[in-house]
Amino acid sequence: MKNSFGFTPLWTNNKFKELVDCESTFWDSKGIKRLEQIFDNGQLFSFDHIKRVYDINDNDWLYYWQVSHAVHNTIDKEIYVTQKHNFIEALIQIEHLKKKGISILYKKLNKVIGIRGIDRIKEKWSRTVGTVSEDDWDTMGQNISKVSRNMEYKITQFKILHRTHYSALHLYRMVVKTTSQCVKCGLDEADYLHSFWSCEKISVFWESVIKEICIAGEKN
Repeated sequence: MKNSFGFTPLWTNNKFKELVDCESTFWDSKGIKRLEQIFDNGQLFSFDHIKRVYDINDNDWLYYWQVSHAVHNTIDKEIYVTQKHNFIEALIQIEHLKKKGISILYKKLNKVIGIRGIDRIKEKWSRTVGTVSEDDWDTMGQNISKVSRNMEYKITQFKILHRTHYSALHLYRMVVKTTSQCVKCGLDEADYLHSFWSCEKISVFWESVIKEICIAGEKN
């Protein structure tokens, strides 16, 4: 028996195959879109309850029967529904998520992975580039949003800072690859720093970038 959550959608949801092709206009007009709106503590709400809460008429019982039949068939086979919201559902309910989404999401993720997770990332950077102070870390985090207006570039910077990419050495240790060699220069044990900076094939690029920045700085 699997767990499901209150925000599970009723419509276009393969869990409820009998409702996938169902006309949902009626339910949308009543604001009923999620499982938690008709189901609580392992039981489907009665038709009388739904009539009272969502202003449904007696003539609409056929819509209720259709949903009731689909939900009961699914629940008997695989799921049990709980009203307790999971982490993602808690994020969805944040009122100002759209305005400050990245900042709020970052703080929420920090709470989930814990301070130890961030400390582990900083420790890895410290082993390769030297000690990373709290001020340096905060500055790098703030600069993610300033590096470009392009969201894709911002996400790339976030991934680099948090070391979410897998180097050849990492993949080799995970037994995903048969070699830890760099795909560009062939060096053995190509770690994270090598993959992004010190590889001779890549360092040429960064040298040209630094050169262009210096020239631009002199002109200004």
